[in-house]
Amino acid sequence: MATERFLKLSQDKKDRILQAARHEFARVPFEDASINQIIREAGISRGSFYTYFEDKMDLLHYVFRDEGMKNEQYFREILLRKQGNYWEALHEWVFSIEKLIDDGTIQEDINIMTQSGMMQRVIAFSESGKMDHAEIAKTEWFRKQVDPGCFRHVDRPGQFSAIIRLGMAIAMMTLMALIGHAKEHHERILQNFEMEIAVLREGADPQFRTEEEPAGEGNAGA
Repeated sequence: MATERFLKLSQDKKDRILQAARHEFARVPFEDASINQIIREAGISRGSFYTYFEDKMDLLHYVFRDEGMKNEQYFREILLRKQGNYWEALHEWVFSIEKLIDDGTIQEDINIMTQSGMMQRVIAFSESGKMDHAEIAKTEWFRKQVDPGCFRHVDRPGQFSAIIRLGMAIAMMTLMALIGHAKEHHERILQNFEMEIAVLREGADPQFRTEEEPAGEGNAGA
C-alpha cells in the first residue's frame, strides 16, 4: 500500500495524484496504463512516484481502497440516518447507487472497474490479509451502531459479522450486475436483490437450528 511519505503529503497533492491515476486507469486497460502519463498529469517526478507506491498495482490498490472508504462512509451515513436499521440502510444504499449508475454520475468509477478487472483484483487483495484489521474495526463499528432488533441471536460469536458480510456481499453483487447490464434490466436485478435480502432476513430452512438452540425457537439464519 501507499508509503508513509505519501500519506504525509498535503491533501491537495494526494488528491492530484489519485485523480491522475483514476483518469489513466479509466482510460485504458490496467496492463496498458502508463506511470509516465500519471506522473505527468499529477506534476510529480518518476522518482517521487516510487517513494509513494511500489508500482502501478500498488497505486491501483490504493485507488480501490480510497473509493471503498468513500462508499463505506456513504453507507454509514445512511445507517445513522436510518437509526441503525441495517436492512433499510442496505436497501437505500443499493437503490441510490443504481440512480447514480443510470444518470452517469459514476461513469469514471465504472470505467476503472471494467478496465482493471476490479473484482478479481479486489478478491486477490482481500485474500492477502492486508484488510484484516480494517474488517475487524468495521465490524465493531457496526456492532455499536446497528439496532440489535434487526438480527436474531445478535450476541452469538461470529453470527453478527457473518450477517453483515452476507448482506454487503449481496449488495455488491447486485451493484456489479447493475453495472454490467443495460438500464432495462435494472428493475429485475433490483427485484432479485430484494428477494435475496428477504431470504437472508427470514432464513431458508425451517428445520435448521444450532446445537444450543432448542426446537421451536426458530432458526439461526438471520
